Amino acid sequence: MANQIKAPINYPIIAGGKIVSGGSVIFGQPNVKPDPDNPSTLKAVYLDAALTQQAENPQGVSSDGVFDQSDTGILYGPENTVYSIVILGANKKQLSYIPEYDLSDANAAATAQAAAAQAESAASNAIAAKDLTEALYTDFTNRYFGSYSSDPSVDDLGNPPNEGSIYFNTVSDVFFTWNGSAWVNYFPSNPNGLLVTATGTTTPRSLADRFGEIISVNDEGAIGDGVSDDKSAFDLLDSKGRLGYIPKPEVSYSFSATTQLNNSAVLVDPSSPWAGIFDSGNLELIRNRATEEPDGCNIWRLSDRVFIGEAAEAFAGDSLSNDGGSSWFNNTDYAGYLAINSHVVITNSPNKKSPNYGYSVGLRSSNANGSIIGLGASIVVDSTNARGWGAIFEMQREEPSSKCNAIEIASKNKGQNTVCTPNTLATGGPVGDYGIWAAGGGDSPFGGSSANPSTAVMAILSNDNTWNSGIVVAKDGLTNGEVISMSSEGIGGSHALNWYNGAGNKVFSIFSNATDPDSVQMRHTNNGVSFYNGSSETHRLGSDSNSVNGFNLFSSATGAAPSISTIGLDADIDLRLVPKGTGNVRFGAHSDLVAETVTGYITIKDETGAIRKLAVVS
Repeated sequence: MANQIKAPINYPIIAGGKIVSGGSVIFGQPNVKPDPDNPSTLKAVYLDAALTQQAENPQGVSSDGVFDQSDTGILYGPENTVYSIVILGANKKQLSYIPEYDLSDANAAATAQAAAAQAESAASNAIAAKDLTEALYTDFTNRYFGSYSSDPSVDDLGNPPNEGSIYFNTVSDVFFTWNGSAWVNYFPSNPNGLLVTATGTTTPRSLADRFGEIISVNDEGAIGDGVSDDKSAFDLLDSKGRLGYIPKPEVSYSFSATTQLNNSAVLVDPSSPWAGIFDSGNLELIRNRATEEPDGCNIWRLSDRVFIGEAAEAFAGDSLSNDGGSSWFNNTDYAGYLAINSHVVITNSPNKKSPNYGYSVGLRSSNANGSIIGLGASIVVDSTNARGWGAIFEMQREEPSSKCNAIEIASKNKGQNTVCTPNTLATGGPVGDYGIWAAGGGDSPFGGSSANPSTAVMAILSNDNTWNSGIVVAKDGLTNGEVISMSSEGIGGSHALNWYNGAGNKVFSIFSNATDPDSVQMRHTNNGVSFYNGSSETHRLGSDSNSVNGFNLFSSATGAAPSISTIGLDADIDLRLVPKGTGNVRFGAHSDLVAETVTGYITIKDETGAIRKLAVVS
């Protein structure tokens, strides 16, 4: 046998005086509040009287106020069974809870009586609430007289004011209170609102003044729904010339025309995407150089250090020698001394979600007033035994398959092709692009003139190891093959390549003081070294892969003759003088014999290697 479930009150199901449309009913064990997340508190209900088709529990309530799974609006439970019942509204909020609902006929009347008593209690509570509300309203109207243009003697009902009564004066826009004998300013020290003193400060100020320090664009009427035109709100914000705030919009800000913020500095909610704020470029933050443009610019002043990225959470920043934080960029494993002593510290996070680059600058001269500088540093070393670096790059390559560049200069010339020579560079250089521009003596407009030449453009040295190469030029790195260009007429003499010994003495130099174009060139080929005058070869020092013997050109002191001698691995080495074509070897001026006689001979060899004898006369 089964009992029908048509309650707690007959259909449509009602709880708290409201039809439970879109809500649900939960059936549970008696005297246990049923909880869907705790199956042990639930008790089964059925769709048929035979109790073979178990219904959903909780059971939804349809828009017409009946159970969702029952066409007849009836569910079934075992005969004489007791349930606990919770009724929820559409917002999942509890509307009613019955600890014991007995399906037996014997308890039906008691259940109905309990429900009636509950309803009577609810009605009584409603009457009490109504009486309390009316009393509170009466007390409020007795205290608040409303708005008047002058001090009222009675309220609208003819009642005189009581001590503590207030009214709003529409002429002075000020609240007044009755002190028992007269109306007085409710805020005597601040007619525009209550004064507050911020914690840790001394001067009370109005909330209106405090809120007005940073103006939100929403205070000017911005909507940010992606449809409404927000241009006027942003124009109003800019007209104030104050610090403004642009919060993240509900959807996005929209502008009927390009809108510029020229006068106000703004803080933008960092959680908002670019498109949501700037409407694909229709909002422009235009500020120019303070000393050259009438609109001026925003100057953000930070008196202390700035930590960005992983540094924000991992740098303690409490010492100039040992940071004390947990950053990977420490002074033990890396060049952490840079970060420990820097005004701005940027590190990336080990979670590999940080940006790949620490600091980037993008400038375009057409956006500026003229020349542009991407990164500048002015170093003044004016204390004893101090050192200064315009820039330092601590390079640390740890992975064998990696490539590490301390500095990369990638120059792209989209203008005319320009070739620079020492003489054109001396006058400021032709137009063009230069990888490194090293100007000795600095810039003269400031700091006075230099007292002496600068020491060196580049110094290559070692710390605990050395470089494999000094300067390496890739085979396709140069157009005209000119690796180094120097002047033969430089200040103080010709530019030279010099070598020094360990004592600091110059031991070898290569330089030129020639002034004629292409007067002498030295070229190295597979067969040796050749000297050219213009395009003509004039001298050659040749050899091949099998050469073991050669010659020596040796100078002499005063009174002695220079020599040309042979050197090499062989014990006996001839010296060949081979003319070209039908040319001959020349020795000196010829003189006819007069009274001389042959006294001997000198053995030589001709071109074929045959021995010949040269007569010696006295």
